Amino acid sequence: MYLTIKTTPQDLPEPWQSLAMCESSLRADVVSKTGKYHGLFQFDQRSWRYVGGTGLPSRASVREQLTRAKKLQKIQGWNAWPECSKKLGLHSAK
Repeated sequence: MYLTIKTTPQDLPEPWQSLAMCESSLRADVVSKTGKYHGLFQFDQRSWRYVGGTGLPSRASVREQLTRAKKLQKIQGWNAWPECSKKLGLHSAK
Protein backbone atom coordinates (compact mmCIF):
# COMPACT_ATOMS: atom_id res chain seq x y z
CA MET A 1 0.00 0.00 0.00
CA TYR A 2 1.31 3.43 -0.95
CA LEU A 3 0.76 6.70 0.84
CA THR A 4 -0.72 9.37 -1.40
CA ILE A 5 1.46 12.47 -1.28
CA LYS A 6 -0.27 15.78 -1.76
CA THR A 7 1.48 17.54 -4.61
CA THR A 8 -0.95 20.14 -5.92
CA PRO A 9 -2.84 22.88 -4.09
CA GLN A 10 -6.12 21.29 -5.18
CA ASP A 11 -5.11 18.11 -3.28
CA LEU A 12 -4.60 19.86 0.05
CA PRO A 13 -6.74 18.53 2.90
CA GLU A 14 -9.19 20.81 4.64
CA PRO A 15 -8.91 23.26 6.25
CA TRP A 16 -5.55 23.84 4.54
CA GLN A 17 -7.06 24.12 1.07
CA SER A 18 -9.54 26.76 2.21
CA LEU A 19 -6.78 28.65 4.01
CA ALA A 20 -4.56 28.56 0.93
CA MET A 21 -7.48 29.69 -1.24
CA CYS A 22 -8.01 32.65 1.05
CA GLU A 23 -4.33 33.53 1.39
CA SER A 24 -3.09 32.96 -2.16
CA SER A 25 -5.92 31.78 -4.43
CA LEU A 26 -4.17 28.36 -4.34
CA ARG A 27 -1.07 29.77 -6.04
CA ALA A 28 2.05 28.18 -4.59
CA ASP A 29 4.35 30.62 -6.39
CA VAL A 30 2.55 33.86 -5.57
CA VAL A 31 4.34 36.81 -3.96
CA SER A 32 2.42 39.67 -2.36
CA LYS A 33 2.49 43.09 -4.01
CA THR A 34 4.87 44.31 -1.30
CA GLY A 35 7.17 41.30 -1.78
CA LYS A 36 6.93 40.44 1.91
CA TYR A 37 4.65 37.38 1.77
CA HIS A 38 5.21 34.24 -0.30
CA GLY A 39 3.50 31.06 -1.34
CA LEU A 40 0.26 29.26 -0.59
CA PHE A 41 0.13 30.37 3.02
CA GLN A 42 1.78 33.78 2.51
CA PHE A 43 4.77 33.19 4.75
CA ASP A 44 7.10 36.02 5.54
CA GLN A 45 10.79 35.06 5.55
CA ARG A 46 11.09 35.16 9.33
CA SER A 47 8.22 32.71 9.89
CA TRP A 48 9.44 30.48 7.06
CA ARG A 49 12.92 30.20 8.55
CA TYR A 50 11.48 29.74 12.06
CA VAL A 51 9.79 26.52 10.95
CA GLY A 52 12.86 25.24 9.11
CA GLY A 53 12.28 26.58 5.63
CA THR A 54 15.14 27.67 3.39
CA GLY A 55 15.07 29.83 0.29
CA LEU A 56 11.81 31.48 -0.69
CA PRO A 57 8.51 29.88 0.29
CA SER A 58 7.11 30.73 -3.15
CA ARG A 59 9.75 28.49 -4.72
CA ALA A 60 9.14 25.54 -2.39
CA SER A 61 6.96 22.57 -3.29
CA VAL A 62 3.34 22.43 -2.23
CA ARG A 63 4.20 19.56 0.08
CA GLU A 64 6.97 21.56 1.79
CA GLN A 65 4.77 24.63 2.14
CA LEU A 66 2.07 22.51 3.79
CA THR A 67 4.60 20.87 6.12
CA ARG A 68 5.95 24.27 7.21
CA ALA A 69 2.43 25.70 7.59
CA LYS A 70 1.44 22.81 9.86
CA LYS A 71 4.52 23.43 12.01
CA LEU A 72 3.70 27.11 12.25
CA GLN A 73 0.10 26.32 13.16
CA LYS A 74 1.25 24.04 15.99
CA ILE A 75 3.39 26.86 17.38
CA GLN A 76 1.17 29.91 16.82
CA GLY A 77 -2.25 28.40 16.23
CA TRP A 78 -4.51 29.60 13.44
CA ASN A 79 -3.72 33.19 14.43
CA ALA A 80 -0.60 32.87 12.27
CA TRP A 81 -3.11 33.75 9.50
CA PRO A 82 -5.30 36.27 11.36
CA GLU A 83 -7.59 37.53 8.61
CA CYS A 84 -8.20 34.27 6.78
CA SER A 85 -8.50 32.13 9.89
CA LYS A 86 -11.13 34.50 11.24
CA LYS A 87 -12.97 34.54 7.91
CA LEU A 88 -12.92 30.73 7.83
CA GLY A 89 -13.91 30.32 11.47
CA LEU A 90 -10.56 28.77 12.41
CA HIS A 91 -9.31 31.48 14.77
CA SER A 92 -10.80 29.83 17.83
CA ALA A 93 -9.84 26.29 16.79
CA LYS A 94 -6.59 24.69 17.91
